[in-house]
Amino acid sequence: MSASGIAHIGDLGLSQSPIYLTDLDRCQPAEALSGEPKTGRWRAFAYSTADLSGTLLYAGDNTAAPEVTLPLGVSGWHAISIGQMVHDHELYEWSGNLLAKLSGERGFTNLHLPPRINPQPGGGVLLAETFFKIADLTGQDIQFKQIAVSADVNQPDGICDCEPARPAYVKLVPLTDGEVAALQADRARTDTKRLYAHDDNHGWMGHIRAHTPEDVQGHLEPYRNTDFQRIYLETGGGDLLNYFTKIARDHTLDAHEDFSHVGYRKQSEAWRIFRDQGVDPYDVAIEHAHDMGMEIHASWRVTGFHYPPPNDHFNSGAGVFEEHPEWRSVDREGRITPRLSYAYPGFRAFAISLLREMAEKPVDGVCLLYNRRPPFTEYEPHIVEAFKEASGQDPRELDEHDPDWLRFRARVMTDFMRELRAELAEVAAATGRDKPINVSAIVMKDEAENLHRALDLQAWVAEGLIDTIIPYTSAPELNSRVPAWDEPERQLEFFLDLVRDTPVTLAASVLPRSMTPEEYQHAAARIYRTGVERLFFWDCTTAHDSFKGLRSLGHRENIEAWHKSGRPDLSAPQHTLTTLGDWDFSYDTPG
Repeated sequence: MSASGIAHIGDLGLSQSPIYLTDLDRCQPAEALSGEPKTGRWRAFAYSTADLSGTLLYAGDNTAAPEVTLPLGVSGWHAISIGQMVHDHELYEWSGNLLAKLSGERGFTNLHLPPRINPQPGGGVLLAETFFKIADLTGQDIQFKQIAVSADVNQPDGICDCEPARPAYVKLVPLTDGEVAALQADRARTDTKRLYAHDDNHGWMGHIRAHTPEDVQGHLEPYRNTDFQRIYLETGGGDLLNYFTKIARDHTLDAHEDFSHVGYRKQSEAWRIFRDQGVDPYDVAIEHAHDMGMEIHASWRVTGFHYPPPNDHFNSGAGVFEEHPEWRSVDREGRITPRLSYAYPGFRAFAISLLREMAEKPVDGVCLLYNRRPPFTEYEPHIVEAFKEASGQDPRELDEHDPDWLRFRARVMTDFMRELRAELAEVAAATGRDKPINVSAIVMKDEAENLHRALDLQAWVAEGLIDTIIPYTSAPELNSRVPAWDEPERQLEFFLDLVRDTPVTLAASVLPRSMTPEEYQHAAARIYRTGVERLFFWDCTTAHDSFKGLRSLGHRENIEAWHKSGRPDLSAPQHTLTTLGDWDFSYDTPG
């Protein structure tokens, strides 16, 4: 591959000229296409741009278009990108999705329309490109499918909720023999496997109402042959779990009828379908992650035991929050709060039992999502009394940031980490693991905020209670929508000092959740220069074109080369439509 540091990003830097397959009316079966708007068929439109012409396929909100196959007619290794039609006014919204896969693959990959494209002067309709993958296409075709979920799960042939899908072309860039050899050598490297992806294991289930093992496999498949070493797949929050548990609740939520969002309804329907099939999606995910050569870590929201309206459907069923009011937290003013506190040994034992059940699956580790909905303990009476006895002071009368009180209270969560470590050692022995079960934690921005939340990271490291520490963000209120680590040298110094000369791994979270390829490159470079070796991505989005840059951020040398070469543009190519059907876009219709 090119020494410029660009060729590892999508198809940039490859030497051969692209092949454009623009006549998508060749898709089969032919009866799945129509020249007129019809439900259950893709509508075919002739189109042209300044340099392309062909026929695109259109499926709208009500189409429920079926799966179709485009013959590729090529052999050998190619980089694959897919062009989709998008309007300027949609460019900053998730205005459509396309499911795509090669015929030899087990599940469809979801491709969002690319975000953050520069709108054209005066508006217009564009073809925007999304990089798909590099693969050997010998004997393979490409298949398209629309996300179409029946509004009534009991009537799969009834009215559907659909995501717009508008494929316009497939771009193939052949690889030379030298480029193939370089690609295969690069994929064999282990030193670049330094990225960790978090995956919120309920959003995607609801988005497409996953209902087959192939749906699960297709969701994870984009991580294959990337720089990602680990997938942190959520096992749930509190006692509402994303697998079929024997000791808590699962997401089938049969008794609940009116959900606050259609996605949550579809999510529960998906779990009901899998339950009726006798298939646990989490087990499918574990097997597929290992098939891709990746670790999978069961990630758990430690405080997700009770939710406010209108998302109180998460509280449906007989949950531990209702069954054990004696475990609820108490705030500084003595008020009972909508939290369960880790200060109570009985509650910690219950939490440990959930984590044990997760770890008994063949996962590589467990991860505690402390970045979601703290606090974990407050001013519970027995902790207050113990501090008064030890210090002669009432913590409710001290400054809430009093260091003696904070370190005393943090013993609660250190006890929890000790208990977890001991339990996981038992699980590892009982299940014949050849190495310990990894313990990760996503934590607050610095020493002070962690102690304020009762997390004594120094104690955890000193006692060997933690294997991977992931500081989440430097932004206030754990805000994941804004950039993190604007001064990484200063902000990450505490964590670098904390793990220095220890076996603990440090991975810094890269935020906000969605960025351009250029922004990912820049953010990664800033963090790497501090000495941090690994990067973590919360709610990692594989469906955007920006994933072409994110997927290779373990290549530190290429990131530096990109910077030294002047940070060239990595954005998705786009083509302005000049005609679509019988419409000539040179005819101006303002407003």
